[in-house]
Amino acid sequence: MDTRGNRISSEELVSEVSGLLTGLGVISIALFPFAVPLLALTLVLALPVVLLAIPALALWLCVRSVSWLWRHLPSAAAGRQASGQGFSISLRGSRRQSA
Repeated sequence: MDTRGNRISSEELVSEVSGLLTGLGVISIALFPFAVPLLALTLVLALPVVLLAIPALALWLCVRSVSWLWRHLPSAAAGRQASGQGFSISLRGSRRQSA
């Protein structure tokens, strides 16, 4: 059984790759005029999304920081009050339960 018949020589490989790269280059040059307007349209459409995302991100960060303070500040204030350092004001309203 001859296995040398299935092998590709380096010259044939270089020729095939060269032909494929030439074809891709021709297609790229033909499609380039469409790429510039497509990039401009993408920028125009993405700009409002980015402009809306910045305030939304700022709002999200504010909510996250307030919720973090809400969880951690009363417990830290209760620890200071128990040790006799300073005073604390409860941010959460206390409800009386009638029996």
